[in-house]
Amino acid sequence: MKKVVLSALVFVSIFACKKEKTPVTPVVTGPTKHCTATVNGSAFTAGYYTLSGGGDHIFYDISADTGVLPGPTQPTIRLEGKIQTGIHALGLPAWPNVYTAIYKKDNVNYYSVSGSINISAFDTSGTTILKHFTATFNFNTDTIAGTSYQITNGDIDYFN
Repeated sequence: MKKVVLSALVFVSIFACKKEKTPVTPVVTGPTKHCTATVNGSAFTAGYYTLSGGGDHIFYDISADTGVLPGPTQPTIRLEGKIQTGIHALGLPAWPNVYTAIYKKDNVNYYSVSGSINISAFDTSGTTILKHFTATFNFNTDTIAGTSYQITNGDIDYFN
């Protein structure tokens, strides 16, 4: 009987001691920027961004370039419009349309003739600078010298 009690005590003491788990500290990174889309069936991923507008101007102008630095031959997606959440039609840059998109390739601008942008979030935090902009978009461009583009699955999350 003593052996059974002793065995039970040893068994309980072995499994009662649990190794203390070290809490995992999450890695916090700074804000990221991304702009991706599908252009005529091929992936577009931006590597360089420019931004103007915001705050008192109530308009944004975001260009996302596939290069590390901007250049005339780098494919670029440019979104322009009023800073306002919701779904907005994209069209040619002519009044009263205040939402337009441009796909630029080999220094040629192809303007949106149809499509939409869904602005889900933005932040100006009381400044004249747009600090955050999140949207999804798609558009078809006009045709120049027999060439046009279809931009689908557009997704942008911009932090300044």
